[in-house]
Amino acid sequence: MKILRGDTSASLGKGWIVVALFALAVAFLGGSSRPDAIQTVALRSMAALFLIPIIYYYSADRMRPVKVPLVLLALLGGWMAIQIIPLPPGLWRSLPGTDPVAELSGLLGLAETWRPISFVPVRTLNALASLVVPLVALALPVALGLHRSTVLIFVVIVGLSCAILGAFQLTGGAGSPLYFYEYVNRGSPTGFLANRNHSAVLLSLALVTTAYLLVDNRRRKFQLWQKFCLGGAFLAILTIALISGSRAGLITGLVALAACGLLFFLKNRETQSSRDQGPGRSSPPYRSMAVGGVVLALLVFALFLAFGRIPAIDRLVDGGPWEDMRWSVLPTLWEMMKTYALFGAGFGSFEEVYHIYEPTELLLPNYLNMAHNDWAQLVIEGGLPAILILGAFFLWMAKSMGEMGAASRQERFRLVYWVSVFAIISIGSLADYPLRAPLFQAVAMWLVGCFALELKSLRNLAKTDRRA
Repeated sequence: MKILRGDTSASLGKGWIVVALFALAVAFLGGSSRPDAIQTVALRSMAALFLIPIIYYYSADRMRPVKVPLVLLALLGGWMAIQIIPLPPGLWRSLPGTDPVAELSGLLGLAETWRPISFVPVRTLNALASLVVPLVALALPVALGLHRSTVLIFVVIVGLSCAILGAFQLTGGAGSPLYFYEYVNRGSPTGFLANRNHSAVLLSLALVTTAYLLVDNRRRKFQLWQKFCLGGAFLAILTIALISGSRAGLITGLVALAACGLLFFLKNRETQSSRDQGPGRSSPPYRSMAVGGVVLALLVFALFLAFGRIPAIDRLVDGGPWEDMRWSVLPTLWEMMKTYALFGAGFGSFEEVYHIYEPTELLLPNYLNMAHNDWAQLVIEGGLPAILILGAFFLWMAKSMGEMGAASRQERFRLVYWVSVFAIISIGSLADYPLRAPLFQAVAMWLVGCFALELKSLRNLAKTDRRA
């Protein structure tokens, strides 16, 4: 077992196997955001087993870069636990938004029942249990000492696997047995996920990560055949992203493509600047790679557009009752946010609490199980403590990005990549809830961990330069 320790050279060769096993489990079992998906029972049990190597190979020095996100994750879990603690009747009735339930309880003779902050405590308990997946995803690669480029390759592999599975799903049609969940967007290339929006945003992350791996030759030297494989993966992911039918995916995909072009442009300029300053080893022709990649991507996009094979564009134009509901529900969400902004209604309780505020004109055969705006839903369910935790994360991220920009003045493409990653996740969360799916949570935590490790590396490099 010594070979898995992060302070040995063998960790890079063997530690990835453990992370790969975790990735397989979360890919096949963690694609649904629904609390009643039976697969999540097995997933959480399996994820908990991976806490064993995290504890056994724990090293304070290795875990220090991800200390802030780990603490914030623990604070989030602590607030969820507080939300399910029963409160005295008088104290509970003083909480904002409890009047409808208090009135009904009085009619039923249950006015003196102790109740927690959460309107649906079993859902909040479920949300608390779900944190085991992002916790393991964040801590496992760091505890095992994996290189950040290895973790980024996992992101690309997950994205490519989703794209390939999505292609087979399209071939099999809406009745394909390759859809793993009861509630799934059948007829769309969802891959391992149940929601096409979540899948499309994940593909956008994989696109920009593939480009980043190609330009970041200082961290890992890819052989020519490996670069061709990454290029093929990029085209495969792009193709499925275009036909996903997701409007959120179309927007985040365009952000990813713009970021990819900027990555190659900045890398080419930085390489050229290094050549002008003095002789050195020849560098890859990033200008040719950038021009070729952009032209090929535009050609693929133009062909799909010309033949009407980008369903997301048609959905942007045509819309429909369900699509219009995302906008119609905004006033109701705003009212709920104002009501529960202080303590929240309880994580996971949105579906039930929304019934209290649901306007009659929005009653449709389809029901709203999520707010389809994760920023608003976080406020509704988590209240001020959740806002403060999120604000602390944003503050840490902004401070770290500022430090990263100052430390990597000769490699601006790094900052571009990380800004685009967090922008894609943020935009995707405006119109949906990708971070509610365990698979997406794992990918997001991998990226957060890589971001922290990248910052640590740049700090060490800056110290070395100052000593020199």
